[in-house]
Amino acid sequence: MLANPRANPARPCTGPIDGAQTLNDKLYLLGQTYKLCIMEWEWVADNHVFQIAKEKVRNGIERWHVSLIDNWCARLESNQRPSA
Repeated sequence: MLANPRANPARPCTGPIDGAQTLNDKLYLLGQTYKLCIMEWEWVADNHVFQIAKEKVRNGIERWHVSLIDNWCARLESNQRPSA
């Protein structure tokens, strides 16, 4: 059993884009917390979280497997045809 049950060794990390929406959500919550600290409790003077640029979120679905299946089907069809 893996130490982290949510870890999936079959799916490697794809880079900095992976989890961009999660990062943006956490930055939003942190910014709201700072805003509360400024307005209600006056613990801090500036909210530096809003100066951090948000990550670009990739909403598209990767369909790389469809093209691979098409290639494999084309290869099978070309191998099954009798040669002239």
